[in-house]
Amino acid sequence: MNESDVELEKLPPELRPDENGNPPEVTPALLSKLRGKYFTVRHVRLEDCGHLLDMINQPKNNCPDCWWTWFQTHPQLMETADQFYRTQGRKPLIAMRGLVFVRMFERTMATIIHRQREEQDESGNQQGSNSSSVNSQDEAGASGNYTPVSL
Repeated sequence: MNESDVELEKLPPELRPDENGNPPEVTPALLSKLRGKYFTVRHVRLEDCGHLLDMINQPKNNCPDCWWTWFQTHPQLMETADQFYRTQGRKPLIAMRGLVFVRMFERTMATIIHRQREEQDESGNQQGSNSSSVNSQDEAGASGNYTPVSL
């Protein structure tokens, strides 16, 4: 395979030359087809709230379900925001990401911590060991003091 064949393989099949080496005629219909196939972004519709969710950009509404799902699909962002929140505080995070982001982040973190504590309580009750439950609660509380803030 020579270099020109490798370059042709990079082209979409719709734009490859025919047997005679002639490129296809670019018509509005072909452009529309290519745009729909290669450039259109399809958003996910959430079952809980019915909103379309952009998986790259943060939600533009105050829907808790949208924000929860968006945060759950961005674990690296959650980890970075959590570390920044604990070291720098709330106001610098507001300055960097905005008030709505911080409010929804606090709610999400409070929910995660609450769920972790419930799971630890359940596992502690099932094992019959209260000492392990107390130690694991202290570890969960060390991940940040998040309190839900109402909009």
